Amino acid sequence: MRIFISGLVILLSMGCNVQSSAKGEGLSEKTVPTALNTYQGVTMDGFITAHATGVQLVDVRTPAEYAEGHVPGAINVPIDAFSPTHPLMQTLNPNAPFYMVCRSGSRSARASQMMAAAGRTVFNVEGGTLAWIAAGQPVE
Repeated sequence: MRIFISGLVILLSMGCNVQSSAKGEGLSEKTVPTALNTYQGVTMDGFITAHATGVQLVDVRTPAEYAEGHVPGAINVPIDAFSPTHPLMQTLNPNAPFYMVCRSGSRSARASQMMAAAGRTVFNVEGGTLAWIAAGQPVE
């Protein structure tokens, strides 16, 4: 029994190679493992501050959702067509951080994983557009 438990602990520890990151202003403490890199979550307060200074923002919701209202300055690359090599993504600066947003943060997390795996610096906006609106921020 002791050997089985020891082996299980070893197997679990091998499969749980999650990197941690230092908590910065407006950044969540979690990072999400991807094939090559990790992305960070950014809190709404942190995102509002960053947005005010200008960011590369990609909204991965459907075109209909985007048309209903989106964070000012966001470009729309729907998750079902998303890739780091999508033509609209090629119009952005690959050396500057990317901020990814969706309705609540789930779809943008998937897009963030893809961008991080492509070697880009990327932040997932926690709470998404719903949190942006709840914070009293304007939409276009």
